[in-house]
Amino acid sequence: MADRRGFATADRPIRAAATHDFGPTVRLDAAASSESNANPTIPRLGTESGRGSRRTRSARMPDDQGMDAFEHLEAAEAIVRAGARLGARGLIVAAEGNLSIRLGDQLLVTPSGFRKDELSVGDLLLVPLDPDEPSGSGAEPTHGDGHGQPSPQGTGSRPSSDIAVHRAVYRARPDVRAVAHAHLAASLGLTIAGERPNPDDLPETRLLLPRLPFVPLLPMGSPQIAAAVAAALTEEPEPFATAVLQERHGAVTVGDTLEAAVNRLELVDLLCRVRRDALLIEASRRAR
Repeated sequence: MADRRGFATADRPIRAAATHDFGPTVRLDAAASSESNANPTIPRLGTESGRGSRRTRSARMPDDQGMDAFEHLEAAEAIVRAGARLGARGLIVAAEGNLSIRLGDQLLVTPSGFRKDELSVGDLLLVPLDPDEPSGSGAEPTHGDGHGQPSPQGTGSRPSSDIAVHRAVYRARPDVRAVAHAHLAASLGLTIAGERPNPDDLPETRLLLPRLPFVPLLPMGSPQIAAAVAAALTEEPEPFATAVLQERHGAVTVGDTLEAAVNRLELVDLLCRVRRDALLIEASRRAR
């Protein structure tokens, strides 16, 4: 049993993260306690049937969570759907990419080392927006293993090393409710070659993604890249940008829903692929 700061109660056990560097972490366990089974007011947020989950609209999270269970589960299912969508479109490979949704003063996030297109509700983690609240023990990670081996299921997962970026964005942009990040292959190639796509090149991106600020190469998960992405998304004039292109590291997009953020990732990918193809056509013409 943990205290209120650790988000656990006698009715609901938690599975702690393998490290406290990210602040206290709660996992949406697929198996709830026997006491929560006996008490219908304690929702089993991770109970699954295939990809779906049972919903209890009237139930609430324990009081120390202060969160509506239905809202929480809807957010979890939205992340699972978004990960599957990114995988189906070839925008993520291996364990790369990360997704999050803000729920009050907490973030529901994808775990490090897991394929984001094969997640279940029970894989997701709940972390505080401010790692120093409530535990006071969380220093931001400086790097992580987003491309490494998955954490063994049930032995303590941890958030993506890019959690620092997500937190910085939410703190800088109170209007943002969701953040998505993927290593878009076309964007990697363009930025390695020193090219930057222009949203004005396509009518769709000119309308829906009019600004695409650029962040130079910085250590993944570092405070420096977190600050740079947040600054790019708050640079005047308003309306602020909703996507950032990162050198050799894909793109970060935001939205009032996760679907909107993923839509913008797809637009950045489209813009980069079109720019790449145009450069190849131009090179072919010059070679004739």
